[in-house]
Amino acid sequence: MEQMDIKEYIIEVLKDELNCPFPVDEIDENTSLLTDIALDSLQIIQLVVAIESRLNIPIFDDEISPDLFDKLGNLCAFIQNKISGNLKTEIE
Repeated sequence: MEQMDIKEYIIEVLKDELNCPFPVDEIDENTSLLTDIALDSLQIIQLVVAIESRLNIPIFDDEISPDLFDKLGNLCAFIQNKISGNLKTEIE
């Protein structure tokens, strides 16, 4: 999966599952999921669960941080690294 596909998938989740009030056509790699879109903690959990189930990748508690959700590009790069096997994929 390419980073652009990941971005489009996340935008789809924001729009369809989280009812994001932010105009989706204005979302880009520099959009902050925390300040621009103002996701709350429950919405972040919902987004993580959607990513895990749709892309079949685990996201561990110790991998979740404000930096990960600061910019959409950060989250896309993280997911791309998980898919590529550059980050842990099982509990150690």
